[in-house]
Amino acid sequence: MFDLDCSEVASLPINREFWEINDTAWLKDRETYWKKDIKKRARLLLVDRFSGLYLKEDLDDLGDYFIRGGIAPYETMLLFVLLWLHPSKDIDVWREIKKSSDGLTQDFVRRYFYRTSFSILDIAMEGSRKYEADGIIGDRIGSLYEILVLDNSSKWDQDEKIAGIKKAFQDRPKSRYISRILGAFSNRVDHNDIGQFFIDEWIRNLKVTGLEREDQERVESIFISVLLYNQLFDRTAIPYESLKKNIFHPESTILIFDLKDHDTPLQRSMAKELFERIEGNTNFPAGVNQLWNDTKRKVEDCIKNSSQYVK
Repeated sequence: MFDLDCSEVASLPINREFWEINDTAWLKDRETYWKKDIKKRARLLLVDRFSGLYLKEDLDDLGDYFIRGGIAPYETMLLFVLLWLHPSKDIDVWREIKKSSDGLTQDFVRRYFYRTSFSILDIAMEGSRKYEADGIIGDRIGSLYEILVLDNSSKWDQDEKIAGIKKAFQDRPKSRYISRILGAFSNRVDHNDIGQFFIDEWIRNLKVTGLEREDQERVESIFISVLLYNQLFDRTAIPYESLKKNIFHPESTILIFDLKDHDTPLQRSMAKELFERIEGNTNFPAGVNQLWNDTKRKVEDCIKNSSQYVK
């Protein structure tokens, strides 16, 4: 346990009605969920990935909050944690928690409560091989991005330091995050609530920002996924082992993509929406439209002349 006394965070006026502590069955389910799933995610993200602040011992405090709503008086109880591990995933409920932090001291907010939350969010959005299906933190990634980066309901959102972090977050190339729409983070029950803001952010970014080489490669990979998930081409995938070129080449991505092995109606639906937005969109910079057309030709050529790429 950490020695820094942050009792101010423990006294946050958070509505406890969402923790049904008088319901034995609810508590048992919550505890089981923590032990079998969430605790492992918390350890991977906060202890293994975000080393330096959290220790394995801190997971007990996080578990107590997850199950009973207890908030330990330590700097480990960050805004990110209070939202991610909250029983409700209602944005309005989260916004009230965020607003309740207006009474915290500036030093604590800047050093830990907000600033570190952004650092953890950044790591969470990078994904994980272990949790490829839904990302490290599950289906709350979109909501956490929205409340931390896009929402301005707290007075601390206007703080010079915090506002600078938020702006830097929004100014980053979106493509490495947006690629998740068609991958890990898009496996959601509600497309509109979880994925829509990603699409909007990405579209907005392409309208105003030129593409560096790295961004161009990422966007091209998204375009390839859009074309494939949109089922523009009816084909049979080629086994990876038979490809002459390695997995990092676009041809490999195209040829080994097998819709039959991907039961992903949601990704396909989102790809269709992206396809409709991109195709014939006159608001994109010329370079983006050119990249879209070049990618379409590449996909068509790769499938038509697949024999050139296999043994």
